[in-house]
Amino acid sequence: MSTKQHFTPTEEQQIILDSFQNHEVIKINAVAGSGKSSTLRLLAENNPVKSLYICFNKQNAVLAQQSFPPHTECRTVHSLAYATFGKLLAHKITYKDSYYVNRGRTPKEIVNLYSISDYRKNKVLVSAIQIALFAKKTVEVFQNTAYDKVTLDCISKDVVERLITLKDSAKTEVLSLVLRYAKKLWLDKVDPHSKVKADHDTYQKLFQLSSPKLDFDIIYLDEAQDSSPVVLDIISKQAKAKKVYVGDSYQSIYAFRQAVNAMDMIDAPTFLLSKSFRYGDEIAKIATKIIRDKITVQGLETIKSVVNVFDEKKYTMVFRTNSCLLEYAVDLISQGVSIKCEIDPKKFQSLIYSTYYLKKGELNKIKDDEVSVYGNFEEMLEDSKNNPESKRLVNIVLTGKMFEYNKALDQLIKTKENKKFDVLLTTAHKSKGMEWDNVKIAEDFKIDVITADVDSVEYNQQEVNLFYVACTRSVKKLELPQEYVDYLECVKKED
Repeated sequence: MSTKQHFTPTEEQQIILDSFQNHEVIKINAVAGSGKSSTLRLLAENNPVKSLYICFNKQNAVLAQQSFPPHTECRTVHSLAYATFGKLLAHKITYKDSYYVNRGRTPKEIVNLYSISDYRKNKVLVSAIQIALFAKKTVEVFQNTAYDKVTLDCISKDVVERLITLKDSAKTEVLSLVLRYAKKLWLDKVDPHSKVKADHDTYQKLFQLSSPKLDFDIIYLDEAQDSSPVVLDIISKQAKAKKVYVGDSYQSIYAFRQAVNAMDMIDAPTFLLSKSFRYGDEIAKIATKIIRDKITVQGLETIKSVVNVFDEKKYTMVFRTNSCLLEYAVDLISQGVSIKCEIDPKKFQSLIYSTYYLKKGELNKIKDDEVSVYGNFEEMLEDSKNNPESKRLVNIVLTGKMFEYNKALDQLIKTKENKKFDVLLTTAHKSKGMEWDNVKIAEDFKIDVITADVDSVEYNQQEVNLFYVACTRSVKKLELPQEYVDYLECVKKED
């Protein structure tokens, strides 16, 4: 049942409503908080034909169905895929084992499953655990691509970089092994009779491979800036349906998960939603600065937002990395501050212990995939020079702070979900789609990269987007990192 909301379209929304009648495909580039959901509802209400609204997760789909008109189905692609392929693999996703079964969930299990051996040749060693992990990552990449088969193209760039020190012949042989076991793993994941674990992306991939025909006249795709190639391939092949791709080019932050920015890839007329209803003009000016005036973001006149005027005891702090968040959390806990962390403390404990066992050379005790990628502690030390997450893990172990961190993590694990807190700690990735009155931005964002010349090697659009997402979560008060404040002061003097 839909709950119809009556409001007058903005000038930008009206242009979109009028223009859609003349196009089969359009894109809507919507800045943070600019009412893209309400715009899509207006489009749906003005086009009373059988329609499909595709959103990112089930919760959003349920909420959308309450406000969209009855002729519009609000679904995730996973839910569309489940009816035909998910049911066949459901027992491999939600299994309950009364005794241990090797389901190929971890690199260690994959090693045992396929009897993988270490690669040893001419003093080159690539462990069986590493080969298994690379195979696992390759299948994960494949499940999110539009490829028809598992090929060398599915081996991710970070895996290839891990093998960069190998000679070409050794690298070719190792990649061949990775591909062989990735193909085995994929076939076992999709085999209903195999015990190997499947996941939701497995049946979504099978759905895409089947070239489905969706019976809808219009398809609306939300969050188009972070769509998987699988989803884009399904939608692009619906020749009979009109399509609306809506998203924010500057909120594309999941490239590391193989997501692609449809706002850049799709060739279609583009319309703009530049006015945010979340924050006032001061925060809108910061958003405009971050994206180098590519769009002039407008704030809402009735909201009085302020920047760097912060005296609140209750606030949300947004970090770039989990490790920096945890470092800050440990400090607040020691001060007796009531906090909530939107990271998985058990995951971080696993990372710390795995780093510790890597240092000791006890590779069989490493449980975390992110650490098992390293053949030895020296590799992790080398990587930590350019990887802040690895650097903090290494420092925790080398400085003997494991006990302090694990004590804080134990406290976070025991904290009840509904316990009251004064400070919420989250990451930019976790914060997407959220908003809070008072927001502090942590100092771990790469300000030198964000403020570099757009044409320089140092500039990285994903880092810019991440910072933009973090800063546009604030409604009333925003505190920026000191390094970015200094940058703004320099720009002001130059102007």
